[in-house]
Amino acid sequence: MKKKDIYVKFEIGEMVFCKTDPEQYERQVTGMLLRESRLIYKVTFNSVEDSFYGFELTSDEDILKRLR
Repeated sequence: MKKKDIYVKFEIGEMVFCKTDPEQYERQVTGMLLRESRLIYKVTFNSVEDSFYGFELTSDEDILKRLR
């Protein structure tokens, strides 16, 4: 078995934004799921849990997207 290191970009409980969300709703990281060599983040907004890869999330709000 080959050992691999997984980089955790966001911690459980951290507030994040989806880069492609035009409304820029703040979501909370509620879990993580490890699939092969990919880490999938479980994030919750308004009692709905969605799954995202780390590159789809950011800790910084994109205010310009919300203003459009």
